[in-house]
Amino acid sequence: MSADDLKHVLALLDAADAPVRVAAAVVVGALEVKDKEAIGALEGLLARTPDEQRAALDALAKIGVKAVTHKGVLPK
Repeated sequence: MSADDLKHVLALLDAADAPVRVAAAVVVGALEVKDKEAIGALEGLLARTPDEQRAALDALAKIGVKAVTHKGVLPK
């Protein structure tokens, strides 16, 4: 995947439609993108709908992220 393709997929993580964000999270997870921007965008999905949360958690697990850095998105 080229850098431009990755930028496009990362931009889709912030799309207006939830199904597009879910699909982008699945792609990022499948490709195991370890980019800091990708991880931050996935963490942002943790504050959205249950489908987005599930897709983001699956992607973060596939990537192998050890800790969530944006603690504000997690329930207390």
